[in-house]
Amino acid sequence: MATVTVSELNQQTARVLERVKAGESIVVTEYGRPVARLVPDTPVTGVPLLDELIARGRAIPAAAPGPIPPTPPRESAHGDISLSDALLQARDEERY
Repeated sequence: MATVTVSELNQQTARVLERVKAGESIVVTEYGRPVARLVPDTPVTGVPLLDELIARGRAIPAAAPGPIPPTPPRESAHGDISLSDALLQARDEERY
């Protein structure tokens, strides 16, 4: 999370607020100690962890947010064999 000092905030309020509007959370420090945190008014996604990652620049919000479509049913290539058995079979075939 980015930090600014009280004097920086006093001198560059508009710039700091632009960063907050862009989704960044900023800690305001005085003499090296945190005294306040500036966060965007509304979360970008509503998921706190994802919003924090977006604010840090570690994640990018979806261009077209919406529900995740359901996963189509998987067609079994091996009939009724379980995944564990299929994995064991694949490992046996790959050995030496």
